[in-house]
Amino acid sequence: MKLISIVILLSLLSAFSIGINLQGIGDREIIDDAMITLDSAFDNISLEQNMTNENINLNPFFRVIENYIQFVGSLFVETMRTGISFGQDNPEYFSAEFIIRIMKLIVILFIVSLIIQPALYLVVLLIMGVIWAKEILIKRKQKKEERNGIRFNS
Repeated sequence: MKLISIVILLSLLSAFSIGINLQGIGDREIIDDAMITLDSAFDNISLEQNMTNENINLNPFFRVIENYIQFVGSLFVETMRTGISFGQDNPEYFSAEFIIRIMKLIVILFIVSLIIQPALYLVVLLIMGVIWAKEILIKRKQKKEERNGIRFNS
């Protein structure tokens, strides 16, 4: 799994648990106001104010960074808003222990996926070592046969 998908999944599960815990309180307006404020904070990011005439050639680069920051911020806010709303409306689907167990499983899966690639490199290295040792043994055998053949012919 890619790191960003794991982060999105963990934040969504966290939002579910926040929504479940807020189900009894009923302060949905406070959460919505906080999310709108956070969303507007990401929308108000503008790097053009910091631009000078010296780095005007980097303007497209800064616009891409600005759009990416706004995208990631909006993605985070909407994921949290969706998770909180779903968790608050459907608390029977999830319990806190279930969400914690799933989060632990996801973290373990992430660690295992990080370990798999170096383990495969180690397997390839071992196979290459076996092939190298086999070639050395074959060359030694050929040299030994050549020496034995020369001695018998003399």
